Amino acid sequence: LKLQFLYLIDTPQPATPFTMAVRTVATDKAALAVGPYSQATVHGGVVYVSGCIGLLPGASPTLVEGGLLPETEQAFNNLEAILAAAGSSTGRVLKCTVYITDMADFPKINGIYSARFGAHRPARACVGVKQLPKGALFEIDCVASVGDSPAPSPLTRPGAIGGFGVLVTIGCLLLSLTHATGSK
Repeated sequence: LKLQFLYLIDTPQPATPFTMAVRTVATDKAALAVGPYSQATVHGGVVYVSGCIGLLPGASPTLVEGGLLPETEQAFNNLEAILAAAGSSTGRVLKCTVYITDMADFPKINGIYSARFGAHRPARACVGVKQLPKGALFEIDCVASVGDSPAPSPLTRPGAIGGFGVLVTIGCLLLSLTHATGSK
């Protein structure tokens, strides 16, 4: 039995500070961040949108009135405005996380979610929580691709495999040597 393995080595990366490669997204068309964070950040062809609740855009963050459905609609308005400012859209969303304070409301928010994403079906998690910022009933965050090209695959980007690839390689080499020598 002959075992073959792929030898993976990290490619040295240029000495560029991480912060130089990250772009912060800010738009006044969405509610401002209510803490020490950004509305979104972009890195490597991917936008990471912070949690959006039903706050109205403007200098003074005010939760939209009317309860769950208006809050959900406004949260989506905020999400879409941030995605647009980042150069993306709901059609490029890869994954969402939805937070709701009452799991019995899931069918209600699911209708709005479905209408906002149309035929596009990104991966999603729904988490029931005790409480959300500003007393909101609904929150959504997402990860989406940006620009004309798809996000780089972690397996094709130089140096992306990291220490794990080296461990896999060492494990394969040890297995190969053990089998070749008949050792146990």
